[in-house]
Amino acid sequence: MFVGCVVFFYSGTFMDMPGLKGLYTAFAAWAQTGKVGNGHEKPWFYWLKLFGWYEWAACVGLLVAVLTVLPRTPRFIRGLAIYGCGTLVAYSIIHYKTPWCIVSLTWPFLLLFGYGVDFALRKRGSAVGVLAGTTLVANCCDMVALNFYRYADASEPYVYVQTFPEVNLLMKPLDELVALNPGNHAIAGNIIMESYHPLPWLLGDFPNVGYYDDESSPDKFDADFLMVDQSRVEEIEEKLHQSYFTAVFRLRDAEDPSKLYLNVKTFQGIFPGRKPDFVPSKDAPAAAGEDSATPAPGGQGSP
Repeated sequence: MFVGCVVFFYSGTFMDMPGLKGLYTAFAAWAQTGKVGNGHEKPWFYWLKLFGWYEWAACVGLLVAVLTVLPRTPRFIRGLAIYGCGTLVAYSIIHYKTPWCIVSLTWPFLLLFGYGVDFALRKRGSAVGVLAGTTLVANCCDMVALNFYRYADASEPYVYVQTFPEVNLLMKPLDELVALNPGNHAIAGNIIMESYHPLPWLLGDFPNVGYYDDESSPDKFDADFLMVDQSRVEEIEEKLHQSYFTAVFRLRDAEDPSKLYLNVKTFQGIFPGRKPDFVPSKDAPAAAGEDSATPAPGGQGSP
């Protein structure tokens, strides 16, 4: 039944039998990724560092796993310890390491933590329960602080290629514009950045957004909004013929600053009374077809 289920789903309900090759070809790709790291290389002790920093209960479970060599340890617990330690060793050998992979490592040690606490309670009394409960409460407080307050703090090892809240300098005005008139999903944008993820996902509802890297440029630079790498700001501003509200920010850690441009004609209803931060030079030649930004349905953010 197990083999039948695997064949059924991996073959796309028998409609794509060649898809069964994915059962083994996937390992070739992951073997290459694990060998070279693809920019995510970490030292072998990376997982132990994360355990000590965040996964305190799993640390106790790892200690319990070591102690399963003692006689009279239940066979299931010993097997769980072997599996957990074996997986930890395998993941430590692989060069490619990203923090979200840790969910594959912690669960055996969390079960061993529970077993160890139960065993120690029967041997040492309620003091063990108090200590274990204190550990879990403290870990829970740290979890809340990380997820709701320090989620974009680059000094936290769990914060990894995380988008900074500064992305809302773009997303909040766009959301307000769409709230006024859903037709504003049709506004145009130019993202001129070497690395622009997760913008294609965040801007998935805006079909008229173009993405360009260091070696490509749009035919028309003026748009309702632009995001430009700092290294290309001077070049791009020489080719803009409209006024913009601007802001400088970083999309995520380890990335150079970028500059955001919001067309005054499109966003002046969102920023009443604000003066343009960028005004094109009066002697800049007007380019054909660049006399206005792509008009936003509803006009200037109004319904």
